[in-house]
Amino acid sequence: MSSCFRSISSSHRRGFTLIELLVVIAVIAILASLLIPVIGSVQRKARAAESLSNLRQIVAATFLYAGEHDGRFHEGWGYERKLQPYLTDPMAARTLFTSPNADKQPTVVGSMIPITYSVHGYLMWPVYTNNGTVVGYPLGIMHEPHRLVLIGDGIQAPGNFWQANFHLQNPNGYIYADYNGLSENELDARLENNSGPRGWGPDEASGAAGWFRYCNNGAVAVGYGDGGAGLIPKGEVIARNLVP
Repeated sequence: MSSCFRSISSSHRRGFTLIELLVVIAVIAILASLLIPVIGSVQRKARAAESLSNLRQIVAATFLYAGEHDGRFHEGWGYERKLQPYLTDPMAARTLFTSPNADKQPTVVGSMIPITYSVHGYLMWPVYTNNGTVVGYPLGIMHEPHRLVLIGDGIQAPGNFWQANFHLQNPNGYIYADYNGLSENELDARLENNSGPRGWGPDEASGAAGWFRYCNNGAVAVGYGDGGAGLIPKGEVIARNLVP
């Protein structure tokens, strides 16, 4: 009898009480609340790294294009189609011009390749015809290639099928400015919230602003004139990043 009682008693002790189950559930919930944000942050950083890889490939294709067009930039309008033949993998163009951290996936209209990156509004403005091909300004116009942004995350416009503007144009007082006409203080001025020593700043609230989109944990992914790429946190874009 006592042996049977001990067997039943020991079997009963191996089970969980309601309080123990609630404690386990609470611990799991706490761990999940701690891990989910970390996982999300890691995913966003991974997508940002992928975006920088995209931008390096696009800038490399820009240089290859210039090599066949008198050392000049391509025109900004429809630039993604102009660069497609110069990509290592032309088929990758379907996703290469779209940031993995895009607010929304842009809609493909006709044969258009979806884009969420905008290019420099001045350097890639149509100014010259090369054998029937409209091109932009020469590469040699850049004063500080390692700082000058050629392409970056652009504001996505709902009225433009969630694509970015082809050209980065705002603040135009710097994009179209004369490098030699600005002082050192003006070149180092930070450009946000309609600020800057000349009163020209971006209007991020406008879908047609032609300004940066800080979609990588508060930073914009950009490609530079020296072929590199990087992240610029919001509030740290300076005039040197835009003035040719």
